[in-house]
Amino acid sequence: MEPLSNPLNPRTVNPFQAWLPRHCLDDNPEHARVAKLLFFYAVIGLIVGSFYVLVYCLLALYFSAASIAIAVVGGVAALYQLYRGERLAVAGHIIALCAFAAVAGIIPETGMIHSPTFGWLFAAPMMAASTLGFRAGLFWLLTVLCYIATIFFVGASLSEPLHTVSSDVRELFVAVVHGGLILTIFATAWSFSNAQTSAFKALHQARRIAEDALLDAEQTHNDAILVLNNISEGLVMITLEGKVTGDPSKQFQEWFGTPQKGQAIWEHMETQNPLLAGLLELNWEQLLCDWMPLDLGIDQLPKRFDHQGRTFSLRYQPVVQASHEPSQLLMICTDITAELEAEHSNDLQKEQMAIFSRFAKDPRSVRGFLEESQRLVSLVDNGKGTFAEQKRWIHTLKGNFGIFGLTSFARWLHQLEDELDEQCDVCDLSQRQAIASQWESVRERLSMIIPEESKERVTIDRSRIESTLLTARQERSITTLIDEIQRWTWDDVRQRFELLAERAKALGERLEKPGISVLIDCDRVRTPPTTEWNSFWNALTHVVRNAVDHGIEPAEVRLNSGKHATGVLQFNAFENPKNLVIEICDDGGGVDWKRVATKAMKLGLRTSMGEQLQDLLFADGLSTKATVCDTSGRGVGMSAAKEACLALDGKIEVDSSEGRGTTFRFVFPIQSISPTEVIGSPTEVSESSQST
Repeated sequence: MEPLSNPLNPRTVNPFQAWLPRHCLDDNPEHARVAKLLFFYAVIGLIVGSFYVLVYCLLALYFSAASIAIAVVGGVAALYQLYRGERLAVAGHIIALCAFAAVAGIIPETGMIHSPTFGWLFAAPMMAASTLGFRAGLFWLLTVLCYIATIFFVGASLSEPLHTVSSDVRELFVAVVHGGLILTIFATAWSFSNAQTSAFKALHQARRIAEDALLDAEQTHNDAILVLNNISEGLVMITLEGKVTGDPSKQFQEWFGTPQKGQAIWEHMETQNPLLAGLLELNWEQLLCDWMPLDLGIDQLPKRFDHQGRTFSLRYQPVVQASHEPSQLLMICTDITAELEAEHSNDLQKEQMAIFSRFAKDPRSVRGFLEESQRLVSLVDNGKGTFAEQKRWIHTLKGNFGIFGLTSFARWLHQLEDELDEQCDVCDLSQRQAIASQWESVRERLSMIIPEESKERVTIDRSRIESTLLTARQERSITTLIDEIQRWTWDDVRQRFELLAERAKALGERLEKPGISVLIDCDRVRTPPTTEWNSFWNALTHVVRNAVDHGIEPAEVRLNSGKHATGVLQFNAFENPKNLVIEICDDGGGVDWKRVATKAMKLGLRTSMGEQLQDLLFADGLSTKATVCDTSGRGVGMSAAKEACLALDGKIEVDSSEGRGTTFRFVFPIQSISPTEVIGSPTEVSESSQST
């Protein structure tokens, strides 16, 4: 494709002007006009000057001829300046000076005040005014007037000009001078007209180009507006001071109305979402701080808000001008309601798959979890318990739902905990109704995959049947055999431990403590499927989470201490003639008792060494974490574990060694797991497909 020519460049319009000085071909019409005039004035000076040098030599007026020769030389100098120089003003003053000097040198020798060349004095001010402007023309006009006054006073006594030549020659000289003057005036006027015509043409072409560019810009603007009005995002341009500039996109106006130009964005959003408006105003003040980088300031601005039942995300794009410095921000609003609903639906499907997988593996623990959750929700919904008790119940619910993979309800419960921390009071009516509604929604979803428990069917492992048969063959007492058979319906502690192990490993990944090993030793221990034991197993989640979060150190710390990079948990359960013992052990850094004592003092709790200091680990509100997160920091999880343990007449022992780890030991009297009833006459006993 051939390059497009520039209509403002005379070289592309008239190839015969290629010999003109480069200034005459300038894209600036005024600059080209002045250059052309100076060029024509210099050429006229050369032609006219050369002619009159010859005339005055023939008349033997050698002084006058020399004066005109100066003009010829000045014309050459002006042309050189036009071709080689950069400043047109220098060439202009050279031409004006030469024109004045030539005429001023002729007048004394041709009759002073009566000289026929007197009219040529117009040339210097006229040339200066037409090329260099009013001030330059005025300067040369004053110079000419001063010269005329000098001639008048000095040469007034001379009344006979050209007295040395004959009258015929004088008449011819006068005719030549006046004719030359007329021709020079004509040539000057033609030069001015030619330069002006070229300038007008260039201006006309520039105007056409400007109009075409304006039409193109308007079309481009209309196309851009059309695009903006047909995209799904709402766009609005905002200055760094937070003022709206320009028109927002159609989508933005449909969502949030039309802001006034110059109005602060938070003032406009005040009627749409007061919370968002407050956050915008507050964080925009930080955006203008000189000490904060712009990227960091933008990162502090709100990124999501709700409006009329929909959720919107916010992004802020700096707009960089020619100075390479951001001068505006493009705020991009996106309706992410459908996206969030799709994510929520996907999360619900994952949750149902997780709970179904757990139910297929261990239906008894899932049913126990549902029964315990129903009990805790009922307590809160009925307004039971103190503020501390309700916090424990809700915290336990959150932990249980997390361990069974129902993370959406767990996140909602975490938000409810935040609300309770702010209000420092029990759940109000709206909160109780909300938790009941959320739980009912969960129950409705789970009812489709978890059938009602049949009282006529018992599922047991083959190994359990073989163990019972072995007991019968050894001719033990009928009481021992009954005890063995009745335990068929009890919860297998190994399955409970395996569920806790899965939770511990997943939590370790989230806390950047991957690869945690969990060792289980329970020797076929079982616990009754009672409400109290369900509560204990659910509350034991808090102990495991604390072991991962507080106990096991980060990999770098462990390596510096000479340990393996990954932590180890040990879950033990065993029976002796007097007790059932359950242990949660970790090989972490141990309990920081000084930190526990310091936290207790801040809460106003009495501290001392020994067992009383250990009891503080289970006090309401005490946590050694500096910040609250979704895993720990509220100081209610361990108190919930203690409450569940005491409900079974148990006690808690804590063994901790600095740098070596901690063991939480739950000791229950053997009576807590003694059979209290015998299974009736089951209609069917089905073998499990699982084998050990």
